[in-house]
Amino acid sequence: MAQKNDGGAGCLAIGAVILGIYLLSQCGTSPSDTSARDHQARDWYYATVDGLRCREAPTTSSNILSTLTRGQRVSVIEIQSGWALIDRVQDCWSSMDYLSRSQPVDDDSPADSEPARLVAETPPPSPQMSDSQIRREILQRSRSMSSGRCDCPDDRMRNGRRCGGNSAWSRPGGRSPICYPGDVSQSAIDAYRRREGF
Repeated sequence: MAQKNDGGAGCLAIGAVILGIYLLSQCGTSPSDTSARDHQARDWYYATVDGLRCREAPTTSSNILSTLTRGQRVSVIEIQSGWALIDRVQDCWSSMDYLSRSQPVDDDSPADSEPARLVAETPPPSPQMSDSQIRREILQRSRSMSSGRCDCPDDRMRNGRRCGGNSAWSRPGGRSPICYPGDVSQSAIDAYRRREGF
């Protein structure tokens, strides 16, 4: 009877060891599983448009979970077929077409206003412009500010025919558009020179 009792105690001891090993293995793997994301390689990107949809799956037909604003910085933890998995409270997918590693520049930034500044600094026309050059300049400005069709005889009506005598230039009274270099008087040329500072 004593030997039978010893055998039962040995089995219990072996069972306890096996159970302990199993529990230790589970305790050892759980922390690493829960912290696996913390060890994943991440890339930071910026949304390049307002209202960028972040979806449940990497397809345009999946549910929209949230949206991103232009310039918003996000952490990308996976890229798959042109879609980025974004680390959020509820992870979601956005198209890589609207994500950039560089922060988008605002429309009113100094970089965007540089072309306008360069235009403003462009020197005025040369003071050596001849009368004929000034006539052409005045003519071009007048034509660009035309108030409608058939100002000049060479303009075309809606049906495609030449305006001719139906033009404002051909009719007495009313508007007097400048249609030809000869319409620019010397006084207009002199006024142009004074206005432009030469």
